[in-house]
Amino acid sequence: MKHILFSTLSFTLAFLAGSPTALAGDRDAMVGTWKIAEFQDDGRDRMSRLGFRKDKKTGKESFPKLIISKDEIQVLRGDGKRESKQGLSNCAWKRCTLNETASPKTIDLVGFSGKEGDKEKTYLALYKLDGDKLVICYRETGKGRPTKFESDGHMNLMICERITTDSRGNKDVASPKGEWTRVEAICRGRTVTIKINGVIVNQAVDVFPGHGKILLQNEGHEVYFRNFTISPLKETK
Repeated sequence: MKHILFSTLSFTLAFLAGSPTALAGDRDAMVGTWKIAEFQDDGRDRMSRLGFRKDKKTGKESFPKLIISKDEIQVLRGDGKRESKQGLSNCAWKRCTLNETASPKTIDLVGFSGKEGDKEKTYLALYKLDGDKLVICYRETGKGRPTKFESDGHMNLMICERITTDSRGNKDVASPKGEWTRVEAICRGRTVTIKINGVIVNQAVDVFPGHGKILLQNEGHEVYFRNFTISPLKETK
């Protein structure tokens, strides 16, 4: 296995954090945690059916959430418990299939069914994904797929907002969320200097070991890399 000596190297990369929609299809872009901000059934607000609560003393709101992974989709009630029975909302989902080429786009939601949640039912639905907003309209009862994003006696409407975290401070030199950030690691002898968008943010001296693999890592957030470049440093007198 080859090892890379760091003594006279500079490597530059660009990364993008927190914005998968620009690089992936809708299925990947949906992955994450969503706050269910609105839920309508029979054309009326039914957030309480998903366990939404507002504390009368503190005013704190407990919203239900939609959790989407690459393999699953599930609703967590306001108390954090998973919706796992058919119930009044009919959104005890566990997986889904998208058709991004349809107009409007469609999603088939497979959920638990039966009194004990031991059966399955597919709910035909439409969806709209616009950045950090996701709208789903699904047929609760009857046959056929919805034709518009509207709640009535058979259709339920769910409006979700992506829950994002941003741990950067107001003096962070990284690019805004969704924009590419340039990172430089300058390795000269036993000294490694890190630059973010041209600004020195860290420096380590007497580094050991002085050779090995180059690894790319990000902590706490999804990240994409591109344009990884390794270049020798110019000799200094």
